[in-house]
Amino acid sequence: MMECSICREDPGSHSFEKIHETETMVYYYTCPGKASRYNDLEGIINHKRLELSKLNGKSWCWIMDGKGFGLKHALEMGIGIGIVGLLLEFRVSKIYVTNRSAYVDVMRLFLNGLLSEELKSCIIYDDGIYEMLGIVKI
Repeated sequence: MMECSICREDPGSHSFEKIHETETMVYYYTCPGKASRYNDLEGIINHKRLELSKLNGKSWCWIMDGKGFGLKHALEMGIGIGIVGLLLEFRVSKIYVTNRSAYVDVMRLFLNGLLSEELKSCIIYDDGIYEMLGIVKI
């Protein structure tokens, strides 16, 4: 199975991993605040594209954890734009944002103009997402 070569060498490089799967849905988790290569635009987008290409027709949900998301992350606008492209390309079902911070809101405000109304309606801000989904908190 294909995997991110950067993360194979340095597992903390990009934060995007499958944490749960059902018959119809795959749940991915990301926490940019924990990623050592938070500014690796090409690597992050390639990593996510590689993981999402394994969906095999299943729907997917993205849990974005804002813990540790600071100014340096919010300034990486190119990564945000690239991720919006992936969300559209792979048609995300839901996006759950947990541990929201002022810097998460800065990124959201910047990207808001790029989001369709359909994509905006997929975003749920909820720190209780793990309990709701019955997933063990990372």
